[in-house]
Amino acid sequence: MRCQRLLVDTKPEFEIPGVEPTRSLGELDWRAPMIHYQDQTNDLDEYNELFEQALRRRNLLVCVHELADLCDDQPNRTPKWVRAYIRKGNIRGNGLLGASQRPVGMPRVARTEAQHIVCFNPRVDEEDRKIMARMAERPLEQLDEALDRAHQLGERHSFVIFTKAERNLRVSGPLPDFVRERIIVRRAVDLPGRKEVSDGAQGGEEQQEQTVDPDRRGAPA
Repeated sequence: MRCQRLLVDTKPEFEIPGVEPTRSLGELDWRAPMIHYQDQTNDLDEYNELFEQALRRRNLLVCVHELADLCDDQPNRTPKWVRAYIRKGNIRGNGLLGASQRPVGMPRVARTEAQHIVCFNPRVDEEDRKIMARMAERPLEQLDEALDRAHQLGERHSFVIFTKAERNLRVSGPLPDFVRERIIVRRAVDLPGRKEVSDGAQGGEEQQEQTVDPDRRGAPA
């Protein structure tokens, strides 16, 4: 069964073709299969109420472009219902797909409950990589080694992925073009200096993958 999807666009800078953004909690239509929510206040109370409503749903996937916005870059200020959704949503078939350019500022519960951790190139600064390394249950040096190998597969959009259930760290080049073409969310705001690249045709986990044994430091398989 296809799940209902909610994009929480806190900046805002995205668009979903055919989906009109909703800009207030009172206008939310939970009957829609896909919702694009752009908050009005950037206030934690607003996010708290949004996630309280979300937790009542079933088979819902919430996508948050910047997790740090949910706690105003202060992990200890994460609202009650944001924490509750992340911890208890899976019981109702709900999930969270979250990203952050500053992992050090995102909700602590998002770090501890994450089942899949993806770290992209170009890499973030050392303070944030330390957080990512702890999430991936690896020393920082091992994460950096994996990012170096990923960088060789593609300067932009290459990545390292850690799966908690399997405890393995994989290195991948950029996703192939035919996969990226299926992405339904588009950037509506052009960022200064942003450059689109098309090196995905040579990458992807199926073509370029290395596995790091958790018991052997930086050992590729």
